[in-house]
Amino acid sequence: MLNATTDFGNMSINDLISLSQRFISKSTTNRVVATTFWY
Repeated sequence: MLNATTDFGNMSINDLISLSQRFISKSTTNRVVATTFWY
């Protein structure tokens, strides 16, 4: 039971990290595209 909760907590943290990394990479890509169109 305790291991299951710990695994679930680790999974949630990993999911948050992957989601944040995906959001950061997506925002940087949008910024590059925006600057490319602007210049």
